[in-house]
Amino acid sequence: MSNSTAAPRKNQVLAAVIGNALEWYDFIVFGFLAVVISRLFFPAESEYSALLMATATFGVGFFMRPIGGVLLGIYADRKGRKAALQLIISLMTLSIAMIAFAPPFAAIGIAAPLLIVLARLMQGFATGGEFASATSFLIESAPANRRGLYGSWQMFGQGLAVFCGAGVTALVTSNLSPADLDSWGWRIPFIIGLIIGPVGLWMRRNLSETEAFLEARQAPKEKQSLARMLRSHLRQVVTVMALTVCGTVAFYVILVYMPTFANRQLGMELKDAFTAQVVAVAVLTLLMPVFGALSDRVGRKPLMIVATLGLLLALYPLFSWIHAAPRSVVC
Repeated sequence: MSNSTAAPRKNQVLAAVIGNALEWYDFIVFGFLAVVISRLFFPAESEYSALLMATATFGVGFFMRPIGGVLLGIYADRKGRKAALQLIISLMTLSIAMIAFAPPFAAIGIAAPLLIVLARLMQGFATGGEFASATSFLIESAPANRRGLYGSWQMFGQGLAVFCGAGVTALVTSNLSPADLDSWGWRIPFIIGLIIGPVGLWMRRNLSETEAFLEARQAPKEKQSLARMLRSHLRQVVTVMALTVCGTVAFYVILVYMPTFANRQLGMELKDAFTAQVVAVAVLTLLMPVFGALSDRVGRKPLMIVATLGLLLALYPLFSWIHAAPRSVVC
């Protein structure tokens, strides 16, 4: 690869990763603030019922993710990765604005939780397309022998988003009183996401389409549809979905829900839970490209087997430890 080719490729990847991180920041920060949001938008007879409704609202985003992945994936195939990535970040900016400025239940009643649910549905639709489109863009930008490394930058961006979200939330919960946090402080992480949204949009407007997409657009057209794709590649689709389930469940339970669990079930202060979260996510993020590059050398399958077994074997001992001695996690 010549230097003239390498420089634009690196710029493309950098722009895609930063835009991806901004997208996932907006999606994930809701989960970090579920405790506060439950009190303000989902009042119930018990705090656990309110928290359950807020958590369910976080979950409705996942209902829309496969729909967004399919529809925005089709859009990306027809209009290009660049057009899809621009549309996605526009949808995410709109949804984050809806949450950032939403009046609480005390002000507008039942309309408040309905507004939050609508915003989460829109976020889920956008992130479904983000994962598919950003991953396609990165892999199509990669040399044939470095697809694992380039593809890993998608998850690096996602880890960076969790890191920033946890860091901002840790600062807010550490420096504001509970009254200020409930009154206006919880909006700060969302407003930050709203401010940086246009930055991501500007960056994506300056992306160039991948060579793979441009070549595919010029190739002879074949009639393609979702049904035909499923008939031709059903086994591969099911396999990829099954592989994705394990990592996705672990990611959201361990990384996103853990501060809420630590606060409500273990009695830890939110600031301590988020401090531990920041450290864990920093390690995760830094290791993403390392294992991506390693997969280019040893293959994807061995790494997935070892990682999945390691996760299954470590889950129970680690949860037992944190349940028995929660304070030791942050000491």
